Amino acid sequence: MNKEDKIRLNKFISDKGICSRREADKLIQDGRVLVNGAAAITGMKVDLEDTVSVNGKTLSSGGGENIYSLK
Repeated sequence: MNKEDKIRLNKFISDKGICSRREADKLIQDGRVLVNGAAAITGMKVDLEDTVSVNGKTLSSGGGENIYSLK
């Protein structure tokens, strides 16, 4: 996996249709996002091999979009 293959976590979440990038940063800061089972850090990068969960819901790393209600 090349360094270029990684994207910022907030963009990954936003691309899945969950929320905007800024809202994703807030979710990360609030501890509501996990990457590979550990609390995410604002600004971190992920790739297709990482498992990302928002509010306990795992997001697919594949091409399809997942849309979840955060409320």
